[in-house]
Amino acid sequence: MPAGQLLLLAGKEPLLRLRALAELVPKDNDDFDTEVFVADESEPVHWLASVGTAPFLAEYRTVIVRNLTRVDPADANFNSAPGAGRLILVADDERGDDSAQKKFDRHLTGWSKIVTKLGGKVESFEVTGNKAHELVSKEAAAAGKTISKPAIDALLEITGGSLSRSLEEMEKVVLYVGKATEIRENDVRAVAIPSKEFAIFSMVNSLVSGSPRDALSQLKTLAVANPKSSDVAFSSILPMVSRQLRLLWQARVCIDAGTQPRTAPESIYRTFPDTHSIIKQSDNAIGMNMRMARNVDLDQIEACLQILADTDGRLKGLLPAYSTSDTLERMVLEMAEAVKRR
Repeated sequence: MPAGQLLLLAGKEPLLRLRALAELVPKDNDDFDTEVFVADESEPVHWLASVGTAPFLAEYRTVIVRNLTRVDPADANFNSAPGAGRLILVADDERGDDSAQKKFDRHLTGWSKIVTKLGGKVESFEVTGNKAHELVSKEAAAAGKTISKPAIDALLEITGGSLSRSLEEMEKVVLYVGKATEIRENDVRAVAIPSKEFAIFSMVNSLVSGSPRDALSQLKTLAVANPKSSDVAFSSILPMVSRQLRLLWQARVCIDAGTQPRTAPESIYRTFPDTHSIIKQSDNAIGMNMRMARNVDLDQIEACLQILADTDGRLKGLLPAYSTSDTLERMVLEMAEAVKRR
């Protein structure tokens, strides 16, 4: 990337995004020739003014803008490319419920259009197909290890299909196996810490598989032992259960239609939501959801979604309820009963 260019780093793999960012900052740049802004704490005019400043010791100046999607591009008045130096915009991951995520996605779409219009480049770090397996294997090889396919599958499963989290967990697995030259599935399961996405997946999978006791145990790991379980319920548990049930619904629709998500006819995939479409999931995540969906039908998924809505109402005081933990446990048991009736 030569000086004078505008670049936007985006995509769902934060580790790959940050590695690319590190490679873009010249090794000879120091604090005088590199400046970092947080998007919602600064103005585009400041970014452009900084990148246009003459470098002190380096060949050119580098300006990095983090958390870009917090700012609506319609309000940013960003209408000119940098004349010199490098301006790197970074769409970092942001936390929030479905409505917040839709807002961040909308902002990213707007920024991508602006960058492209100004002659800049948009790099989106996504991993599809067998690419995740290939990159995990390379990461193990870089540490002097081989890793079995079941171990890679387990690592991706536990980390919710995220390559970035898989590579982070790989460091612990490598230390765990010590001098052993091969990483096996048991090694991964002994050390890797499950993501919240995998914990929710496991909880819902236990429900549809007829194991409410396991589902309650997974729920306690997520929330009941947390002193601020009400915060956790609204910030992660309910949104993530909703997301998982909607992925399950999409998988069941594909099964009933005798097709796979990525090859589904237009009449099928047009019904999928934009924010949490199963088509946008990794191949490993799609396979996991398709296997789970074989244990439940659309009526049961609909019943679980209604129970989820009732739980949200109880936690907000719209319906009778006890403590947050009791309400969440009631949700799990009611979902288990709804699935059991098949």
